[in-house]
Amino acid sequence: MKRKYKTLKLLNTFLTVSFSFSLTAILTIAPAAFGFGWPYSSKIGSILAVFSWIIGIGAWGILIAMGIAWAYDKKLHRAIPIAGTIIGTLSILPWIPTVIPMITLTPALILAVRLVRYHLNNTSDDTGCVTS
Repeated sequence: MKRKYKTLKLLNTFLTVSFSFSLTAILTIAPAAFGFGWPYSSKIGSILAVFSWIIGIGAWGILIAMGIAWAYDKKLHRAIPIAGTIIGTLSILPWIPTVIPMITLTPALILAVRLVRYHLNNTSDDTGCVTS
């Protein structure tokens, strides 16, 4: 039974990250390639967008690491979810005025909040998943 939940947690992490990452990448990189839309309308907006993509890769990596650790019922060091929260927040700030990337990020944000709670609390799995 425990193996089933581990598989479901890994699948949850994989599908959430791949869905959110791919849609967000398509909806933010494509406008940049064609040079239209906010934040690409100004030089500072373009710099913020590139900064967001660069640090965003770190946030995605931390989210994946937290998801894998959660699936194996391991707690990460407190610094990792805190760093992920800071990096993730900084990476989405330029995209707040744009609605579509924020909608595509919603599943990943929900998973991230639940995983940060799991890794920072000293209690058992509080992520809302069914447990045995």
